[in-house]
Amino acid sequence: MVLNNSQRLLKKKGIELEISYFGSDSQYQFINGRNLGKLNHSQLLQLYRDNDFGIAPSMTNFSLVTFEMMSAGLPVIDFAEGSGPWFMSKDTYISTHLDEYQLSVAIEKAIASPSRRLQKMTQDARNYLQRITWQKTIDDFIAVLANL
Repeated sequence: MVLNNSQRLLKKKGIELEISYFGSDSQYQFINGRNLGKLNHSQLLQLYRDNDFGIAPSMTNFSLVTFEMMSAGLPVIDFAEGSGPWFMSKDTYISTHLDEYQLSVAIEKAIASPSRRLQKMTQDARNYLQRITWQKTIDDFIAVLANL
């Protein structure tokens, strides 16, 4: 619903928001956008290269799809109310709140000066991903357990 309402708000400002979904069976229909179904690796990479933004909200469990998007150079939008901020550095994605007004504003700002802001953000995201290792993840997990 947030995407649907954002689409309407942006259209009033002359911005077409085309939405593509993936990961579900292709027979399912959504109220907005296209359902691309289940994609293989090369199709995912092409999708990430062909689009302007990716959103894979992780409201409870962080989605590794977000890291896939980042590694492909796709700017990512995530919501402050979700778990993303716990896993990503603030300079590596566009943070907004989970409502159509805030999302619309975030998209408008991002497309207002894409060359500077988005290029730096995607490079920062790739650099950040280079620093994430399984050993660091394990160490962080053990630290959380030790503090319980």
